[in-house]
Amino acid sequence: SRQLLQVVIDTAPVRIFWKDSELRYLGANPLFTQDAGLTDPKSLIGKSDFELPWSDRAEAYRADDLQVMRTGEPKLFYEEQLTRPDGSTIWLRTSKVPLRGADGAVFGLLGVYEDITASRQTELALQASEARFRQLFHHAPLPQALVDASGCVVDLNERFTQAIGYTLADLA
Repeated sequence: SRQLLQVVIDTAPVRIFWKDSELRYLGANPLFTQDAGLTDPKSLIGKSDFELPWSDRAEAYRADDLQVMRTGEPKLFYEEQLTRPDGSTIWLRTSKVPLRGADGAVFGLLGVYEDITASRQTELALQASEARFRQLFHHAPLPQALVDASGCVVDLNERFTQAIGYTLADLA
């Protein structure tokens, strides 16, 4: 069963790591090791965040770790950044949970994260596109109105307001 657990950890499509109460790494899966610029998960054991490519963010990571261990409460699905060995930055969705012994005492933490950089970039591109649309719509030289599927006016540009003498609030 130990071998099966190791296979599961090593093939999981997310990064997995675990630390002791001194915030030293006890282990990780190969995806996490790659993010750290290491070739073997065993080479991570005993290291701290200050010794890894993300040392610029080590204080923030460790503050989260300490909060989870001190309170015994998980910190789930939050977004943060990670600096990779090549200096590039990626976006993560991270969760950390306390590790407890048989007596219930917290002795470390387990962390998992997924790289959400691509979806984050898509979201930012969509926001930029929407901002461009709004700029074009509101500054168009012709009167324009946006109407939803039920026929309700959801937005008017300045030219439309000037042409009909009503604001969006007047029509709502």
